[in-house]
Amino acid sequence: MSHAAGEPAAAGTALHLYRPPPAVPGLKLDWHSALGSTGVLLDWETAEPMVDGGVPPAVRALLAAGLAAAGTVAACTTRVADDVGRDWTRVPQGYDCRLPGGLLARRRSVAVRATRDLAEVARFFDETLFDWAQESQLLLLAPPGPLPDELPDVLPTLDRALVDGCLAQPMTTTPDQLRAAGLIGIVRPGVDGGMAGLYVPDAAARAAVLGALATAARVAGAAWLERDGAEHWAVGAARRR
Repeated sequence: MSHAAGEPAAAGTALHLYRPPPAVPGLKLDWHSALGSTGVLLDWETAEPMVDGGVPPAVRALLAAGLAAAGTVAACTTRVADDVGRDWTRVPQGYDCRLPGGLLARRRSVAVRATRDLAEVARFFDETLFDWAQESQLLLLAPPGPLPDELPDVLPTLDRALVDGCLAQPMTTTPDQLRAAGLIGIVRPGVDGGMAGLYVPDAAARAAVLGALATAARVAGAAWLERDGAEHWAVGAARRR
């Protein structure tokens, strides 16, 4: 498995999975709604100098590799031609469409790209108007399908209400609505984009996504650590007292 183009190798990097997720305030993630109750927490550490908010390049590469191995990843982007319409349109990087009626950035329409290209998925964490660090980006996970060879039936059916509901706090989109749209799950940013909530309602699909992330970490030479979120945060709080 190769890294996303231009992204560094992951030596000195670790991905942490917290299951169950920590029930602490301030994370800007939802663990209590119908969709939120299916969530796990991901965060990371890296040998690179850490900046406030966002996802370090080595971590972007790991997340891109794992998520693209598990399925098709869709997200809002500004890198779409003006003539792309409501229907999915084949492009070299995957498929593009445009959702009518302002979404996230309150534009008249917003473009979405669906892809399994590692470099494209990594770029979703660094979109100009849909800033992961400002908690205004969202990754939508669809089944893998034959993308990009031909237009697959697995491309999701998206609309503004579904995506906005996935970014609400608490989330108003339900697992049934995700399934009806052809999605297996979502990934949304936590506070300052320095962590992520992974929400996959089906247990088998969730195990597959987590397995793909763990494999991506191991192949890249990064650590994959599973922790009890409640216990880990409780210990950290006790140490800070």
